[in-house]
Amino acid sequence: MSEHFPRQFGKYVLLKSLARGGMGEIYLAASGQPGGLNKLCVIKKVISGKTDRAKVNRFLDEAKVVLRLSHANLVSTFDAGDVGGELFIAMELVEGKDLREIWNRCVRTRTRIPVDVALVVVREVARALAYVHAYGGLRLVHRDVAPPNILLSYYGEVKLTDFGLARSILKQEHT
Repeated sequence: MSEHFPRQFGKYVLLKSLARGGMGEIYLAASGQPGGLNKLCVIKKVISGKTDRAKVNRFLDEAKVVLRLSHANLVSTFDAGDVGGELFIAMELVEGKDLREIWNRCVRTRTRIPVDVALVVVREVARALAYVHAYGGLRLVHRDVAPPNILLSYYGEVKLTDFGLARSILKQEHT
């Protein structure tokens, strides 16, 4: 079944599909109504009809975690909810590429990521992780720091995303 865009999704307008994974779909969206003042964002939805309770719980856990976090090196999350039985998270749009895309291009073109750029990426991801690990005494662990989850904006920002596997060490100790 092909999807038609743009289409209304609660208080958002889905503009196009960006990606589809095992648990969710990612869309470019605009906040607000068609024709109004809108801000571009990203909507992550749980895939309809293919989700078991454990996946729904993981998605809800991710929403609870990311809505609390605020750091320059984390993708900002500003909304989460349910629209007609479809769970979603609304996040900032990072205009740029993920580290996997950059790495793959380097492989294809037989070039390297400059050392000074690589060091900046490592430093900024480390800052994000230090914040996440220390946040509010929850001792969060990201558990999926990988090239596709490290975004580099066209403006020089480095942002960590995808907390779908994040866990609190405290939560694990009590289960």
